[in-house]
Amino acid sequence: MQSVRVTGLRYNAAVQIVQTAQSFEMGSTVADAEAWGETCDIPLVEPLDPVRGSVLMASQTLCGHTSRPSAPESIGALHAALPAPQIAGPLFECARMVRVTDIHPGARVEIYMTCDQPPRVRMIAGRYVFEAVADLLVAPALALNRKVFVRQLALHQGLWQVPARDRCGTRRAGGGLP
Repeated sequence: MQSVRVTGLRYNAAVQIVQTAQSFEMGSTVADAEAWGETCDIPLVEPLDPVRGSVLMASQTLCGHTSRPSAPESIGALHAALPAPQIAGPLFECARMVRVTDIHPGARVEIYMTCDQPPRVRMIAGRYVFEAVADLLVAPALALNRKVFVRQLALHQGLWQVPARDRCGTRRAGGGLP
């Protein structure tokens, strides 16, 4: 599910996000949720559509008072191909954190590790990331001599964009401490 990160929220406020070309009032609602913190990744109720506008705006309502709409934020265009994410190394046996770079902000980042059981690979981390670099907690911990790779996915006009498998960042976990 695609989401939009909104900051400056009040706990329990009703948050409305609209996609528009002109004003908040003329926009189409793409998300409507209750804030659970000061910063929330609000899930979209429908995919973004370039026909509805090129910016997103948000407002919040609490105790019958509605805030002014936020400043418009441009919707970043997703290029024809996502960049290949990279695992920053080295990786070590028993590590629980993996740093990933070259992330398209807003993409879902997934980390996989080879294993002995079919299908011989399993996802050990997956989350939406809104920065170009992120540290992802993995479970289980990295194992000696296992291949670890990362991929990112982004939703573009209702279709998932994924880089080719050979463009995924790959590293092998080594033993010992740095």
